[in-house]
Order: sequence, then C-alpha cells, then structure tokens
Amino acid sequence: MYEYHEAKLRVAFPKEVCNAIRGMFDEAYTITNELIQREKWLTENPVGRDIRPDILRAASARTAQLWCSKGILPFHCSFPTNSIKNCHHVELNGEGVILLMARVDAPNAIPPSSSFRDNIFDINIPLFLNM
Repeated sequence: MYEYHEAKLRVAFPKEVCNAIRGMFDEAYTITNELIQREKWLTENPVGRDIRPDILRAASARTAQLWCSKGILPFHCSFPTNSIKNCHHVELNGEGVILLMARVDAPNAIPPSSSFRDNIFDINIPLFLNM
C-alpha cells in the first residue's frame, strides 16, 4: 500500500512542485523574520517570542494563497476550520491529492495526530526525503 501512495505522490508532486513548495516556505520564513526584526517588541519578553510560530503559520498561509492564485503552485488553497471550530488549517487541493500544512518539531518528523488528519488520511508520506 505504501508503494502505491508513494508513486501517486511522486506524480502529484514532481521535483519542480516540491521546489516551489520549498520556495513558498522560504518566503514565509523571510516575511516572519523581517516582521520580527522590524517589530522589536516581539522579542522583548517570552510572550512575544511565543507567538513566532503563529506568525510563521499566518505568513505560510498567506504565501500559499498568493502562490496558488498566481499559478506558481498548481493547487487550490482553502482554509477550512477544524472539527471543534476554534481555528483554521491550510489545505492545498490538487488533482487527486490534498496537502495539509502542519508544523513539526524536527526535519522529517510526522505531524502530531489530529482528528481531521486521522479521519481523512490513511498514510503520511514526507515529500522532501530525497531532495
């Protein structure tokens, strides 16, 4: 089963698409870092520093939205709410695939369990292992 899914992902996410996704995240990190450097109050106490991942999440969502609308990424970008309706996640829909953005603690880590991902996905396969 894993081989079937991996082959399907390789067709949906060829190297040029994976490179574009990486570029999108590079831009999101740049936006985040520039904002934090410009707004020094975000580094003056632990509470300000705590929101850096949320700023990166928002920058990633906006960059994904722009890159999809410009055709740089071959997906439709949407922001559905989670099952308890207290936040949104970024969803990129392509031909026969759904890509969710999820923050992880380390390279090659799998995102933590969530009811949304667990209900609709039967396998997690990293896109960037061989790049």
